[in-house]
Amino acid sequence: MKRIVVALIIIAVAGAVYWRYQQNAQVEKRQRPAASVVVAPLTPMIMEDRFEALGTLQANSNIEVTANTTDKVVEVRFTDGQQVKQGQVLVRLQSGEQQAQLQAAKVYLAEQQREYKRIEDLVRQRTVASSELDRLQSLIDVGEARVAEAQSNLDDRIITAPFAGQLGFRQVSNGALVTPGTVITTLDDINVLKLDFQIPERFLTAVQPSTTIAATSAAYPERVFEGQVSSLATRIDPVTRAISVRALIDNKDNALRPGMLLRVQVIRARNEVVALPEQALLMLQDNHFVYVVDDSNTVSQKQVQIGMRQDGMVEITSGIETDENVVIEGRLKVRIGSKVMIQNEDWREDAS
Repeated sequence: MKRIVVALIIIAVAGAVYWRYQQNAQVEKRQRPAASVVVAPLTPMIMEDRFEALGTLQANSNIEVTANTTDKVVEVRFTDGQQVKQGQVLVRLQSGEQQAQLQAAKVYLAEQQREYKRIEDLVRQRTVASSELDRLQSLIDVGEARVAEAQSNLDDRIITAPFAGQLGFRQVSNGALVTPGTVITTLDDINVLKLDFQIPERFLTAVQPSTTIAATSAAYPERVFEGQVSSLATRIDPVTRAISVRALIDNKDNALRPGMLLRVQVIRARNEVVALPEQALLMLQDNHFVYVVDDSNTVSQKQVQIGMRQDGMVEITSGIETDENVVIEGRLKVRIGSKVMIQNEDWREDAS
């Protein structure tokens, strides 16, 4: 009899606890408000299949200006950073001896030419054999060679700019003794710059000569420098599977300098897609899901297939329709089958 009484008491207590639990659950359910979420449909946009690379700028032409001979500097005719034209005189070296040699060679040549003319008249008169003209012509050739040699030696004392460009720092002064190899200054043609970078071999068909590229520099974060691919290397690196590319960038305003590091964007294709913000995705193993809100504000979960990603957006290739509302904010507060309260996303409205 006692056992029956104890069993009845236990059953009564269990029933009371269960009733109390159900009452609390109903109260809690009534008190819990619907989760507030922000939803949005698929957004049409243009996405680019692109690759970013780092490239280094080089001058289109660049040299170290040096002397061809050993002598003293008598005149420096440029300043640091000066823009010069092709053929402009930069430095004159001591040239008194060379000028005298040139003058002597010219005198010798003129003398032989006069003698040739005199003998030519005598040959016409048959006073002198014609073979004498051949001897004098040889002397004239020697004289012309001496003039050319003396002129070349004199020209070596006048150092000019081989092409138009911008000079670097001056490294010599008047009275300095220069020798072949002594750096006088540098000369760079920076109106057009060469940008060398590498791209993966899968982009080989997207980058060809005349392809337009866009580059940015840390020095000019708000500016985009456009250029054109001029050539590609003939070989692909078997280790990195990348190919070297050279592009030319117009630099008439001299904003860029050789040696600068630029970030290059290579665009292989532009596609019109439908996309969602990346934060709308739920990832379970290798699968991607989103929460969808129907007309009755009830949440369901759908699996989607994704494509490219760009600037915080992800392409949706299949799984949902373009007019379905997807939870993009507040997804951590919702459950499948629960009701939600949809809020406006103020910042989107302001931006529009």
